[in-house]
Amino acid sequence: MTYALDAVEALQLAELREIYQTTNTAGWQRLKQLMESLVEEAHEAMIGNISSDPMTYMRFQLRWQQREAMLRGVLDYIGNCERDRKRILEEIQEREKPQPEMYRGGPDLEEVA
Repeated sequence: MTYALDAVEALQLAELREIYQTTNTAGWQRLKQLMESLVEEAHEAMIGNISSDPMTYMRFQLRWQQREAMLRGVLDYIGNCERDRKRILEEIQEREKPQPEMYRGGPDLEEVA
């Protein structure tokens, strides 16, 4: 028995597949490495700050925090998309498994006992 996806499932699965395909390319890996290096660069600038001006330190800290939050947000989004994609595919596989038919033609177990 083949289960047909409803329109919402099909659209959601198509979007998740697109994210999956995009994040499994060499281009994405380069972008991810660039984002990670920008976070590291901002962190090093914050730590290496020798200015006695607290506002300068706060600007470096804010820049690092913003980059870190952006990177984490993107990676969390991708992780959530991958979990959703796997969950939907597992649900589809589960629905497509043949369901055992109910036993017919004999006494009920309660009657036997």
